[in-house]
Amino acid sequence: MVKFLFALIISISMSSCSNQEPISAESIVIETHSEHPFLKDHCKLLKTLNAEAETIDEVEIYCNPGSGCASYLYEDELKFIMIDCNGEWYEILKATGTIKDAGWHWLEDPEMDFVCKYSSSGKKTTPQQLDLEEIYQYKDPN
Repeated sequence: MVKFLFALIISISMSSCSNQEPISAESIVIETHSEHPFLKDHCKLLKTLNAEAETIDEVEIYCNPGSGCASYLYEDELKFIMIDCNGEWYEILKATGTIKDAGWHWLEDPEMDFVCKYSSSGKKTTPQQLDLEEIYQYKDPN
C-alpha cells in the first residue's frame, strides 16, 4: 500500500510538471510603478505570465529618475534575453518562464534575434533599426 501511494504521488507530481507550457514573447511584460509620492521616477518590474495571466516569475529592473529608459528583448531557441538600459541582462527560459540575472554586459551585442522594445512605460514596439548606443543609455552596473 505504501509503495502504491508513493508511486501515485510521484506520478501526479511528474504530470503536473510536464503540463507547463513554454512561454512566448507575449508572456513577458514590464510593469511600471512609482517609488516616490511626488517626484517623477520610473521603476520597472519584469514579469513572465502563464496562459491564465498569472505571474510565473518577476524581478525588479533598473529604476531611474527623469525621462525613463527602454528595455530590449532578444531570443534564441531556448531563451529570451532582456537587456535593460543600464547594461544589465536578464535571461528568461522559454521552457519555464523563470528569470535570472545574467550579469552586466555594457555595449555587448547579444548576437540573437531582436524581438521588441519596451518603452519606459512598458509599451511594446518593434523599431526597424537599433544601435548599441540606443540600447545602453545609463552606464550603471548596480
